[in-house]
Amino acid sequence: LDAGRMALSYVKADLADVARACVAGFELLVRERNISLRLDGPASLAAELDVEKIERILLNLVSNALKFTPPHGT
Repeated sequence: LDAGRMALSYVKADLADVARACVAGFELLVRERNISLRLDGPASLAAELDVEKIERILLNLVSNALKFTPPHGT
């Protein structure tokens, strides 16, 4: 972004819905490893954001967190 090679495309969206969808994508892995994964936040959070970029960020964060969480961990 700083180098100007990536454009942002803002839309009105519910960030809480985006976050829940990202976390839901890890449901199978969480069950397989018997990990407790909880997303705390508001029921909705209206925002103007680039959904694709936010999804990429959230998926990366959750993926890394799960990678370093031991089985039966939280």
